[in-house]
Amino acid sequence: MVSVTALRECDIFRGFPAGALEGVAGLCQEQTYKAGALIIAEGEQASTLYVLLGGMVSLRICPREGHELTVGIIGSRGDTFGWSALVEPRRYTASAACLEDCQVLAIPGAQLLAYLEEHPETGFMVIRRLASIISSRLQETRSHLSSLMVPGHIERG
Repeated sequence: MVSVTALRECDIFRGFPAGALEGVAGLCQEQTYKAGALIIAEGEQASTLYVLLGGMVSLRICPREGHELTVGIIGSRGDTFGWSALVEPRRYTASAACLEDCQVLAIPGAQLLAYLEEHPETGFMVIRRLASIISSRLQETRSHLSSLMVPGHIERG
């Protein structure tokens, strides 16, 4: 079982009281992936929330057939990805590929949501952190896309 102390280091659970995370710790499984492995595929059914324990993960989108764009890098211990497992319509909005060997915590989204419904105070804190993570990722993506735009050129699709 994953320790509550380890969970409290994760961006989505950082600083929570130990009692609030005991049930969450029981849901977590440690997993390892080799460099180059795909953890999440964009558009797939989102069933698992991931927390990085070690390594580096590239977040990529495919805005159109044959064109892949890296929109973020997850490289700090405790960073969360795969948040779509907690948000309708529960489809991953980006792919996550290992840039090097990685260790992650995998948390089943449906089980985590059930736990959070049973513990609404913890659920509120998690959803609040989740909103912050999503907002940050959206800002990173917007910034990255803006840097790729050519002034005066509008692409029609």
